[in-house]
Parts: sequence; structure tokens; C-alpha cells
Amino acid sequence: MASVRSVLTHTIFKVILALYLSLYFLIWAISSPVTKHYLEPVLHEYGLVLSQDSSIRYNPFMTELHISDFTLTTQASQEKVFSIGSLTLQLRLWEVLFDDVLIEEFTLNDSYIKIVHNQGKLTIAGVELPESKPATDPNTPVEPVETSEPTAPLPYQIILPEFLISQFHLDIINNDIPHEITINDFALRDVKATEKHQQGQLFINALLDTTALQLKVDANLDNALGDINSEITLDNYPIERLLRYAPQLNELSGVLSLNAKQKLTLQASGIALHIEQANIANNNLIVVLPEQRVSLDNVQHSITDLILTINNGEIAQLDGTGSIAFNHFTVRKTADTVKHQQVFSAEKLAIDNIIYHREEHPSIKIADIIFDNLVFSTTNETSELVNNEKLPPIVKLKQLVIDDINLNERRLSIDTITLDSLLSHVIINKEKELINLVNLASSEQVDEVAHAIEAPNENTLEGETIATPSPEEKAQPNFIFSLNKFQLVNTNEIFFIDHSVDPHYNSDFFIDTLTLEHLSNDQEKQSQPSPFVFKGRNNKYTNFNLTGFIQPFATTPIYKISGDFKELSLPTISSYLKDSTGLEVKTGQLNINLDVLLTGDILEGDTTLLLQGLETAIVDDDEVDSILAQGALPLNIAMGMLKDGDGNVELGLPLSGSTDDPKFGVSSIVTLITQKAIMSATQDYLVKTFVPYANIVSLAMTAGEFALKLRFDDLPYSATQIAPGEDQQVYLTQFIELMQKKKSTRVNLCAVTIPADIGLPNGEKVTDKGNKKRLTALGNERASALKDYLIEQGNIESARLLLCTPKIDSSAEALPRITISV
Repeated sequence: MASVRSVLTHTIFKVILALYLSLYFLIWAISSPVTKHYLEPVLHEYGLVLSQDSSIRYNPFMTELHISDFTLTTQASQEKVFSIGSLTLQLRLWEVLFDDVLIEEFTLNDSYIKIVHNQGKLTIAGVELPESKPATDPNTPVEPVETSEPTAPLPYQIILPEFLISQFHLDIINNDIPHEITINDFALRDVKATEKHQQGQLFINALLDTTALQLKVDANLDNALGDINSEITLDNYPIERLLRYAPQLNELSGVLSLNAKQKLTLQASGIALHIEQANIANNNLIVVLPEQRVSLDNVQHSITDLILTINNGEIAQLDGTGSIAFNHFTVRKTADTVKHQQVFSAEKLAIDNIIYHREEHPSIKIADIIFDNLVFSTTNETSELVNNEKLPPIVKLKQLVIDDINLNERRLSIDTITLDSLLSHVIINKEKELINLVNLASSEQVDEVAHAIEAPNENTLEGETIATPSPEEKAQPNFIFSLNKFQLVNTNEIFFIDHSVDPHYNSDFFIDTLTLEHLSNDQEKQSQPSPFVFKGRNNKYTNFNLTGFIQPFATTPIYKISGDFKELSLPTISSYLKDSTGLEVKTGQLNINLDVLLTGDILEGDTTLLLQGLETAIVDDDEVDSILAQGALPLNIAMGMLKDGDGNVELGLPLSGSTDDPKFGVSSIVTLITQKAIMSATQDYLVKTFVPYANIVSLAMTAGEFALKLRFDDLPYSATQIAPGEDQQVYLTQFIELMQKKKSTRVNLCAVTIPADIGLPNGEKVTDKGNKKRLTALGNERASALKDYLIEQGNIESARLLLCTPKIDSSAEALPRITISV
């Protein structure tokens, strides 16, 4: 009986096992066709077709789902929108008995999906997702939601040892802009997740628009709070792919690289981000706007130990350092494709030691910003005004340094701005245009601005007045700016050429010192003066020294200036006086001493003008014996009545009044006339004094003046000669000896040229303007060379040697010479 029972039990077990195996085998065998049978009608509703060789099988023996050769295409165009080369998903269901959901294997290989986003509509794998429902009308009453008792947390833990994806291709079209993402490797490892604790590691190796992208993530969370460590690397992403997202740009190109390591901490009150190290590089960047083209060879931006903490939506902590470097930065006009006119260029821009910090407000502190070899406005055009050579840029700077910068949303403070080795060329043509200026705006933009200025504001009612803030309201500005010091260092030159006057004006200015200190619009500092110092030279001998202060942000602005201009040669600015006065300044020198205060629009102060050796003539009086020269006699006689014993005219000009309606008081002029009375007493002294130099000096009483004139014999030259020669040494030796003994004597050096100096025959009047300019230039060179010789060889002060406008002598027997007069 026992044996029968054993055989029956054994038989039943075999039958059950056979049924179990048969059922599992049947499930495995029919899983694919059955699944496809029920899946195809659903796909048909979305206009999709499943490939015939697709395989979807479930293996109940191993609790494994395997999909292969799965492809979806659209019915209309037979376009592939989704495919799976191979997918394997295996579970350990018996682990559920121990509250674990163990996904033993998940692998996905050689897959594809197409995603289309267009005008707010999203289509994934050929299936258009429904649009989100519009927000509920605020006027519609909201039905109360019944609250349920909180449920107990699920005890299960999800365990995923490894989740692998390889060769997954994403074809993304965003508003007709294509993107391609290829995930070469996607690995999610060591994942353990419960409702209270989550941990895992992620590794992605992908191609983003053919650019290598790597991402590493290590997360460890408790109750969704904790640390997420990550590293990301992007190599040479072509940013022209982003052009379609910036319609205001005409062109965008370059490659972007990124390398960053950071930690994100999720907290109950907010988040904290710690960037241990981040480097962003952009090479060969080109950004083309409608009017400008910006190019950079290289941009490097690094961030180190940046900590950003946000609590309850506000920044609670900001600390870190960084730096930025630009190489070969250029801005030029977009429309100019031939001349490549440059608006701005810099060889290098370095922003070192950037410190991110938060006190009352998030702030950025920068140790210094350094621009190397800056160039502003390069036209790359040639011009006859510079001998058919390329026009120089308006401004060149060896270096621009901005030190100790502190910036936040309320304040910008700078310790020092330093301009090193400024070189500027200002060139004006006959039409009074700055010809080496690159015009940024197009003619259409200029017209728009002009129309906007002329057109009335339609939004302002007739008779309506615009309220202006009270002094209390504008006392503390919304944004505070402060600058401790502005300065120019080393050699700073400005070359000025003006062809809008005849003869054209050509002058060189040298800035030896320029400083401005303590400038701020802070309410506490608005009444503090900002002192400045401005020292420099013009050409060789003119110099100026100005000091003062400004208070531009005070309730009543105040400006103070004191100083002097010395040895300003008046013939050099004669071109600007011709049209208004009809006279030319033939010789003379001006010294100015000023002490002026401007309070609001009220001007007051004193100015002293010292005119030395001033003589004028009728415009275009170039010939030596021209009768038209007599037309200047009335002014010369009038000035002669004001000259002191040294031939100077000193004018004291007290200034007072409003800058809107200036009124100037003039005094200390009439008293100078009385000084003429003592001149006659000096005649005997002068005769005895200059007898030893009778070979070069004579005395004469001028017809139109009440004074003796000291007259030197002319210094003859050879045709085309510039520098003094050996045959002139006797004359020059006696002249130097005289000037050294008579320290108060000042002379005028006036060059007289002849047609032979430029290869023309003597005896014919020079009428051609070009030849006149050549003779005038040669005369200036000849007089300047003599002045330099006397300063160097005779140690004579430059202020005692005045230059005048050269004359032309067209008579047949004329010789080149320099006339010397007192």
C-alpha cells in the first residue's frame, strides 16, 4: 500500500512538473505572437506599423523579458521612429519575499528614437502627446479635495546591480532645428532605493551633435536629502548648432569645451552647490550681429571652490574664486567685407583672481582686469592726408589696467584705472570729418535717432510737466559708483592734424601727468572734492600745468581749475583766427595763468594773459614787401601801446557771471599805457650796451611805436639749406654771446624763403597753393633747426626764441634768410 502511495505521489509530481514546464514553455512560445497581436491594433491607432521580424518574448523560467529587432515606422511615410536592437530585462521575483525588488539585468543595445517638438507640440516615437490643459479659470470655484489618512511607507527596496544601455541614438528636432544624441554607454550601477534612502552611480559616454560628452554621478540620499557628486566633460561642441536659437545673430561659430566637478547637496531649506573645479573654453568664436562682427581666438573661464547656498529662494552663501582670459579679441563692422574696418581689438584680456562673495548682497571682487595692446577705430584705408599711407587708429594703448573691483547689485567700486602709453591720432579732413573714425551706426540708424530726437513725445500731454525728483530723493542714487584713482603712465601722445583750416594745423601733444582721485556719487562723498593734475607739452616748447578739483555729484556741482600754459606759439593757431578776424598772427607767444571756480553755472576767478612779441598781418600776406601788410598796422600799433619795456602785453581778466549769460570784467589794461613814458629814458643805455655787437645789431625807432627797436642783421642761407652751416658760425657765435649776456632779451626768428628753395626760378611771384605750402614747410623747418641749434649750442632758454610764420620773397635778387627781431 505504501509503495502504491509513493508511486502515485511520484506520478502526480511528474504530471504537475510536466504541466508547469509545458505551461512555461507555452508562455515562452506564444508570448511574442500574442503580444504582437494585441499591440498592433493599438499602434495602428497612432499611425504606426510594427516590423514583421520583431520579437517580444517572456521567459517565465528566468523571469526574463527579451525584445529584439523591434522597429516602429509611420504608416504614411514608412519613416522609422523607434527601434530596439536588443533589450533584456530579468527579475528575481523570489526576492520579493524578503522585501527586495531585484532587477538582476537590464541591457539595451542598438536602439533609436525620434523626438519632434514643434510649436509647443511634442511627438515621441511617432506618438503625439496631448497638450497640457490650460490653467483653471481663477473665477471657477475649486472643489474641496478629500484628505485621506496617511499610508504606511512601503517596505520594499529596489536593487539594481547594473542598468546598461549602449548605442542608443536620439534624433531630436526642436522647432525645425535638428540635434543628434548618441549614447555610446549608459551605466547605472549599485542602485538601492527605498522610500527613505536612495543611492546609486551613473556613467554616461555620449555624442552630443558629434561632440564627446561624459557624465559621472554618485548619489547618496536620505529622505530625498543628501549629496549628489558629479563630473561632466564636453569636448569641442560646435556652437553654430545654437545659431537657430538666436535669431538676432547673423552668424555664430566656434567650439565649446567644458570640464567640471561639483557636488549638489539637497537640504530641507534649499540646496547647496559646491563646484570644486570648472573650466570652460571657447575657441575660434565668431559672433556676427547686423552691424558688428565679434571674434575671439580663445576664451578661458575657470572656477575654483565655488559654494552657492540657496535657502528659501534666496542666496544665503556665495564663496569661490575664478578667472577669465580672452585672446585676440576683435570687433569690426559686419557690412565691410573688403577693408575689414576694426572698431576695437585687444591682444589679450585677463580677469584674474575673481572672488565670489556674499555680504549684504551677492558680490564679485576682482583683483585686476588687464587689457593688452588695445586699438580703437582702425579704418585700414589710405589717405593723401598721411602721404597715401594707411590711416593710423584713433587710439592705441599698450595696456589698460583696472585694479581692485568690487561689484554687487547696488555698488561698483574701483581702486585704480591706469592707461599705459596712450597713442592717439586725430585727423580731420576739409569737410571737418574725423576720417580715421569707424562709424558703428548705419545711415538708417542715424536717421532713426535723428527722427526720434526731433519727434515730439506722443505720450506726453500738451502742457504736461515732468516731475523732477527733490534733492532728498536724488541725494542717494540707486546705483553707487566710486573710483579711487584714474591715471596715465609712461609716454602718452596725441597727434592732431586738421585740414579743415588753411594752412592745415599739425600739432603734437604729450601728456606727462594726468590723475583724478576720489570720484564717487555716494551720498556721504558727494561733497568731497575729487582732485586732478594735468601736465603736458605741445610740440617742443609749449607746456601746461593744471590742477584743481571737481564735485560733479554734489547738489550744486563745483569745478575748480588753476594753473598755466607757457610758450604757446600763436602763429601755430593762426589758421583758426583767419576766418573770424581776417588777420594772421605772424609772430608771438602766449602765456596764460588762470584760477577759475565754477559753482553750478556761476563762474568766477582771475585769468592773466601774457602776450609776447605779438604781430599780425592781413590774411595771405605772404610776400615780404607786400603793401597789404600795412593793413595790420592799426592793430600792431594798438598792441604796441599796451607793451611793456620787454615788448610784452599783460592782461588781467577777472571773470564773473553765469555760464548761460557770461559777463567778463577786464581791468589792469589802461595802467599799462603809462609805462610807455619811461621808454625814452632807456635810449642812452641801449646804445652803449649793444655797440660791441655792431656787426649783427643796430637800433632804430619804429614809425608806428613810441619805443626803440633792437634790430639784428639777417642771417643768410643757401637755397634748400635747413641746418646752420660753417659759414654762419661767426654770426651765430656773436649772437649766442649777446643772448647769454642779455638774459632778458627775447627775439623772433622769422624764416624767409625764395622760389629757388623748391627749384623754381626767382623773380616770379609764387601763386600756386601747393608751392606756397612747400615753401612754408621748408621755412618752418629752417627756423626750428636754428632754434634747436641755439638752445643746444648756446644754452638759451626756448622761451626767449619765438618762431613766426615764414615769409616768401619772390624778388629776382632775393636770398634765403632768417630775420631776427626783438
